[in-house]
Amino acid sequence: MPRDDYETRHKRQVQGIAKSKAEGKYSGHRRINESQHQDIRDQLSLRCSYSDIQQKLGCSGAAIARVAKIFKKPN
Repeated sequence: MPRDDYETRHKRQVQGIAKSKAEGKYSGHRRINESQHQDIRDQLSLRCSYSDIQQKLGCSGAAIARVAKIFKKPN
């Protein structure tokens, strides 16, 4: 029973995504704003606080945290 429910929901989700793509409303995952990420990285390297970066660039704290997490990863 639960498996049938899961399969039905999954099938309907796939159908909805296909319909949205056909209408041009769905493009997949969020695209990265490279210029904003570079600006955030520059501010982080200058050791600016999150609130200062938010005020200067007009971005969210979550966006800054996401870039900081990527920025701190060793390559």
